[in-house]
Amino acid sequence: MRPASAQDRIRSLEERIETYERLLHRLEARDAVVRVLVESDSIEVAAESILRIVCDLLSWDFAAFYLVNQKLNVLECLLTRGGGVLAEFDQATRKRSYIRGVGVPGRVWASGRPEWISNLTRDDNFPRLEAAVRDRILGAFAFPHLHRYGGDRSRGVLRL
Repeated sequence: MRPASAQDRIRSLEERIETYERLLHRLEARDAVVRVLVESDSIEVAAESILRIVCDLLSWDFAAFYLVNQKLNVLECLLTRGGGVLAEFDQATRKRSYIRGVGVPGRVWASGRPEWISNLTRDDNFPRLEAAVRDRILGAFAFPHLHRYGGDRSRGVLRL
């Protein structure tokens, strides 16, 4: 095995710096979200700031915040961010509600666990697929907003 060239060492250092910068942005986002949650009276009030933080600091093009409607037992979109360029997907997101297990938000609500989809066209349970494909959305990530008091039940979902 030959020793690494100067170019290989520089490339390795650049990769480590990029990894460190991504981690730093994630930590900044986490701290900012925690700060918003502590300072807000409710999750509904905090949601707009949370979406802004996540999109801006983590470079996500689109985010949606869903809350459980207890009376109807469905997950409804409270608000979205980044819909300008993704107008069709944004509109489809705002109009749709979910029952447990349907679509990414519904599956996350049902399981109480995060979900990552790297290729939406291979997901046979993605109701907004046509709008996503037209707006060139390739993947999705979502995680639950858990209410720690009263049995870790999911109160909502953040979808990126």
